[in-house]
Amino acid sequence: MQIKSNYSLKNYNSFGVDIKTKYFAEIKSLEELKETLKRYSNEKILILGEGSNTLLVDNWNGITLKISIKGKKILTNRDWVEIEVNSGENWNNFVEYTIKQNLSGIENLILIPGTVGAAVAQNIGAYSQEVIDTIQSIKVIDIQTLQLQTLLPKDCNFSYRNTKFKNEWKDKYIILSSVFKLKKYPKGIEGDKKYNREISKKKQYEGLLEELKLFAKEPYGIKDISKAVKNLRIKKLPSLEEYGSCGSFFANPIIKKSKYESLKKEIPDLVNYPMNNGLVKIPAGKLLDELGWKGRWENNVGVYEKHALCVITNRMASGKEIYTFIRKMQEDVEKEYDIRLEPEVNIVGDLSY
Repeated sequence: MQIKSNYSLKNYNSFGVDIKTKYFAEIKSLEELKETLKRYSNEKILILGEGSNTLLVDNWNGITLKISIKGKKILTNRDWVEIEVNSGENWNNFVEYTIKQNLSGIENLILIPGTVGAAVAQNIGAYSQEVIDTIQSIKVIDIQTLQLQTLLPKDCNFSYRNTKFKNEWKDKYIILSSVFKLKKYPKGIEGDKKYNREISKKKQYEGLLEELKLFAKEPYGIKDISKAVKNLRIKKLPSLEEYGSCGSFFANPIIKKSKYESLKKEIPDLVNYPMNNGLVKIPAGKLLDELGWKGRWENNVGVYEKHALCVITNRMASGKEIYTFIRKMQEDVEKEYDIRLEPEVNIVGDLSY
């Protein structure tokens, strides 16, 4: 393992921001991680997977650890399959693997960039599925004591696009692996029928059903659902080969139903998704679209013309330039609708300017 000094992270974040870190190490084993944490115990630590959900605003005056510990193993294999997956595994590769095995639970989360560790820490979600729906346990290392612990989901405060790992635990634990419990279906038409009956009981996003009808016939199987989600993501989201981006920048706001009814007078076609305790979730992209943000550019930063939630760059933007741009988006929505858009993306750096 090589420790690099004064090292650029331009190639380690999907915005392509060129900031430098005091030290950098790519970690490929638990032994390397323990050794590095012990050796650099006095340094601030920044954890990176693939940098696909991180906005780097300033140089990092500490050590950056890219977690590349890979591997997965099946723990149980019956009607339900439990798989332990190391945090450095690519998330989309893992989803593709489960689809090939006819395992259900994360097929709607296909084509989301990043690592398994980041997916768990973020509690990623799409099209009615969230990571928390399948998590059984999470193995972590305590950054200070180097002790290993196994945490249960109830310990980690999973909520909409959030966990303790994103907030109070970001300097306490590093996720090493996670155990997923997935439903096993027989391959072929009988398995597709059983799967279709079960997903039919769940509310599906209208756009997903419309996409399915373009190429598939009932009973829809796991592969059909994942293909429909993949098609939608390709149609709506920017290509990382063309732009710097972290995909959707803001989480959809959760508001009181009374607030939604008031907003609907201004935006008649504003949809909502019921939550608990009289709350509803509304699409942040719709609010931004109403205010004309879709397709808008300022110098090196803009909003994707097909999706108002996607902040994009020409890969020449600084972190501060991107942050200034997203603050303008937040301020515009707050001024017009009295709603604060919260970033899904992890923002790292001095935000006081």
